Amino acid sequence: MIRKYLKRYRPSQIFEAEKLLAQKKIVTRICDALKDEEDVKVKLEGLNVQLSPAVVVDALSRLQPHAAWEFFNWARFRDGFKHDRQTYGAMIKRFEVKRNADHLKQLFEDMKTDGCEMLSGTYTSFIRAYGKAGKFEEAMQTWEKLKQSGLKLDTAQYNCIIGLLLHAKENQRALQCYKEMLQLHCAPDAHTYHYLIESLVRAGKLESAFTIIKKMPRLGVRPYQQTYTMLVHACLKAGDLDTALGSVLHMKVTHRDPNRKTMKKVRRACEKAGRSTDILAQYWEPYFAYSAEPSSGDTSGSGKSDEGTTTGSEFEDTDEDLEVDKNTLASILTPWNESTAAVLKKMDFQWTTQIAAYLMKDLEDADVAFGFFEWLRNVPEFKHDELTYIKMIIILLSARRFPLVDILLNEMHEQGLEVPCWVFNQIVECYSSCRDAAGALKVLDKMAQMGTRPDSAVYTGVIDVLMRDGMYQRAMEVYGQMLQAGHEPNNFTYSVLINGLGLAGKAEAAHKLLGIMHKHGYKPNVITYTALIGGYEKLGKIANVIEVYKEMQEAGIEPTPITYRVLSQAFYRAGKWDEGKNFEEKMQNLISSDIGSTVMEDTRRSSCKEILEMLEGLAVLE
Repeated sequence: MIRKYLKRYRPSQIFEAEKLLAQKKIVTRICDALKDEEDVKVKLEGLNVQLSPAVVVDALSRLQPHAAWEFFNWARFRDGFKHDRQTYGAMIKRFEVKRNADHLKQLFEDMKTDGCEMLSGTYTSFIRAYGKAGKFEEAMQTWEKLKQSGLKLDTAQYNCIIGLLLHAKENQRALQCYKEMLQLHCAPDAHTYHYLIESLVRAGKLESAFTIIKKMPRLGVRPYQQTYTMLVHACLKAGDLDTALGSVLHMKVTHRDPNRKTMKKVRRACEKAGRSTDILAQYWEPYFAYSAEPSSGDTSGSGKSDEGTTTGSEFEDTDEDLEVDKNTLASILTPWNESTAAVLKKMDFQWTTQIAAYLMKDLEDADVAFGFFEWLRNVPEFKHDELTYIKMIIILLSARRFPLVDILLNEMHEQGLEVPCWVFNQIVECYSSCRDAAGALKVLDKMAQMGTRPDSAVYTGVIDVLMRDGMYQRAMEVYGQMLQAGHEPNNFTYSVLINGLGLAGKAEAAHKLLGIMHKHGYKPNVITYTALIGGYEKLGKIANVIEVYKEMQEAGIEPTPITYRVLSQAFYRAGKWDEGKNFEEKMQNLISSDIGSTVMEDTRRSSCKEILEMLEGLAVLE
């Protein structure tokens, strides 16, 4: 599957691919031996394979829960092998995916016995697995253990427990966790607000949900496309077209684009209500470039009209038409092995790229999806197009299979298929989540190789990961490339640059960018000012600290406790003890007097209060 592509790569890449291929062979042997869950222990005794953490993790992701658990325990007593956090994490993930919590308690104790370090993320994995299995009390007990462990809690842990509580309709306890989160200076992110908005939508509080979305950019948080989509569909279902239109138009503010299914529903609702769609067509012209329905001459199911132009139907979901076939085929595809391909070959089914992409999106395992993708290459009269390639790339990105993503991108380039810029942005975000600055830089090289022009979102994503990795000079070089390419930096770009330079102690450069930011009409938030103050504090330049603080006050931005803490440190360092003590007292008063003050912008205090009130209103519904 991989070998035929090896000639295109450097020796180091060839070695990595060959190593991956050898590992896959071992995993295939294990999975073939344990594909039937009967007599698992007997079959395990007959296995003679060399284990490594990577092999065990891959095998666990493919096996059914019972076989995976038996294999996991069998591997534990193999000579020369010891489970680590990686293999334990894979076993937890397997229980989570299959919503099975039978052995989670024993797994927790075994992990301690084996001396594996229990990080906050480990506890979060257990909480999530219990939650997926419907074991609410066990999840809450694990949460209490995490709080008692003395480990530092961050936004990710609070997101997990808030999501679990809201899903269980424990709105009052979710509210308490949200308050605790703010008190510990854990800034809510897009995940946090997605959970809150989802709960408000379920409760029918659509206007409150839209209010939170509108406040998020001012809080320095960019809503997910899924958040917008969820709210728009709920509004359309409730007949609230005004809020639905407002949500779609607000996506332009945060540089998000609605998917075609959402836009199609909004367009139909507007036409039914006699409302104009001119403003939607102005912002998202490509969505209106095709007719609402496929032409009558198109009976091939390929999504092309008689003239060969795209109608857009190939991008639509087909839930009603494929529901039965989808469930049947998805059950056949999992797990993927040689017998799966044989079964599919015998089926009399007319495969199209639309159907294939629709099935692939519901496959939980990247190996299963890739096996299906490769099998489709041999199907007569079937050829992969942008739809299936991009769907496969997104699935591989979720599993962090970057080498395979690179191979598929090369194939698309060779076949003349266009890769949208948002796909590259997704790749950059995945590299960013892995803290892989080198990988993010490779995305720009890949885009240049494929003749695709990066947009401002791609450049900003690369700059962000470089700044967080301490590669400040390289980040400024990418910023220069962005300007040379004719892209105007947006508010997020300036904030990323100033925050990074400020934290690096390069306060003068950050201050110049702040002036440019003002010149272009962008309003810095409190995070940006605090980072700049911190940069001058590291340099010991108290006069500049005072100057930036005055600019912040003149801009009407109210400091947070973090701002006051940085100011007190700056004045203490300069020997101005009275001023330092004054700012320290302000910090303490702000923390104790107003829970909303832990947020990170001038408008964020009032915004946080309103969000809390909305959540408190939701808690009353219990």
